[in-house]
Amino acid sequence: MKNYRHYFWIIGALTFSFAVIIVGILISSPNSLSVSANSPTTPSLSQHESVRKGRLCAQNGVSIENNIGGSGDDAVSSALSFDDKIYLFGNTNSIDFDFAGADGRGFVSVLTSDLTTEKTVFIGSGETVCKAVLGEKGFTVCFENNGNITLRQYTHSLELIRSTRADNISGLSFADLRYIDGKYYLISHQSISLNRRRILFQAFDDTLSLCYERIISSPFSLEYVDFFAIGNEFKLFMNCSSDLGSHLGVAKFNDSLSVSTTFVDTESDYRASSITPNQNGFVIAVSHTDGKVGLLSIDSNGNYLDFLHITDSQNAEIKFGGGIYYFFSWSGNSGQTFAISHDFKTVKTLPHAVGTTSFCDFIGLEYGALFCVSNAGKAVIIGSDNSFFATLTTCSNAKLIRLGNSFYCAYSSNEVYSSRHHFGKNDVLIVKLDI
Repeated sequence: MKNYRHYFWIIGALTFSFAVIIVGILISSPNSLSVSANSPTTPSLSQHESVRKGRLCAQNGVSIENNIGGSGDDAVSSALSFDDKIYLFGNTNSIDFDFAGADGRGFVSVLTSDLTTEKTVFIGSGETVCKAVLGEKGFTVCFENNGNITLRQYTHSLELIRSTRADNISGLSFADLRYIDGKYYLISHQSISLNRRRILFQAFDDTLSLCYERIISSPFSLEYVDFFAIGNEFKLFMNCSSDLGSHLGVAKFNDSLSVSTTFVDTESDYRASSITPNQNGFVIAVSHTDGKVGLLSIDSNGNYLDFLHITDSQNAEIKFGGGIYYFFSWSGNSGQTFAISHDFKTVKTLPHAVGTTSFCDFIGLEYGALFCVSNAGKAVIIGSDNSFFATLTTCSNAKLIRLGNSFYCAYSSNEVYSSRHHFGKNDVLIVKLDI
């Protein structure tokens, strides 16, 4: 009888080698759920005991506070609410306390409604966390590193699902990420010369597969401002700059048509900062080089309608809530905030906002609004019609959060109401507003 053990050994070795090759191919596939050495490392928990209860706070306008951080600088880039919890996404160069084991990665801290920290998870592989949005499958986070942009999708429990490069184009810088009707829209700037850049608009489906992209270019250098999906058409607003000045441009396109661009009021020298739609088209906050700030009105096709001069300043922001426009202006160490009726016939100064030095965030409500501005380096939270007012600690990059009927503010600060809990430098501080 023949001895087949030698043949079985050869067949087994070949089978094992084939399996290793297949596993290697699966790991290197960009659509695989596995992670290779060139892909983001698996999300990992902080090595520090991160469960910490929120602390009662006697500060006017604040009921509970908590802070997350280490001995370095910590900053929040996105603040989202889901399933009665708060998710803070951000960046840190700390390596201790809450961020022990971060190793230069981004973080997500999960807190309950009473600001108890449930856990802190590290994500990415050393890139900057630019923005996170909530979609049907979980959270999608945009990362940027040396001109390369990557989208990564995580479950609600923060397990990595998939990762995809935005494009093989280099020299990109992040501008915006949105989730609308089952698609993710990523907007990036691309430098094409020393003083000129264009805009890359990309649409991804719910599995982060690229559906289509549009390159928006012109003889001007372009700066993204905002975009809106109206019917089956997109309108992307941008500042168009050259040595002769700056003005607004509106790019129109959809998933099948090429880009067409309208330039607005090209005889004036101004920059747009924010936009809100209205029944006639759009209202845009603009700052003119001659020191005038106000509202530029255009129709739905991008044609100039009117300009309403509000005040003299250098910076402007427009928001809408409860049937009222809120216009923020600031210059240097002084600023103002105005409430404007929907027909633009009534303009009222909000006294609590005098001294605004920058705009931070806004939540439009059914019967009003809640907004956050910076005043002398501190966060100031104001309710419309002066229904609420609170001055917080020194602040940067403040984010307002709504969770059910409760409101919160998360921001970076080198001050904590209870100083013995301060980890060092800038922590991420979150407070529950006493509204």
